[in-house]
Amino acid sequence: MTTVYNITNHELTQEQIQELKEKYKANNIISFDKQQLNVNPNFSKSSVYDMAYKILSKCHIDENSIFIIQCEYGLTYALIDILKNQYGINKIFHATSKRDVVEYRQNNRIIKQTVFKHIQFREY
Repeated sequence: MTTVYNITNHELTQEQIQELKEKYKANNIISFDKQQLNVNPNFSKSSVYDMAYKILSKCHIDENSIFIIQCEYGLTYALIDILKNQYGINKIFHATSKRDVVEYRQNNRIIKQTVFKHIQFREY
């Protein structure tokens, strides 16, 4: 069984889920509550690492585990560092996307909307 841990500040899209199932044979996707990923800007480096250990303690990590990590930069770094150097996990990815800005007029206003399209998961 391949479990994907979604440690990001957003829900996965259908395109992303499809890629995980087809390309990485994922059959279980676990997303974290976004509140758990909020990093206090006053935290020290050791506090951020403590937070990373707490997050990872909720995962059942094995050689088949896959991680999608894309959150506050210090937390992202700590999670990747721990997974690679203490667990030997290399299947750690972030999402790449194409960004388009769409402008349209609505009620005498110009509205700009940013649309993100998933391209792929890229390994860290």
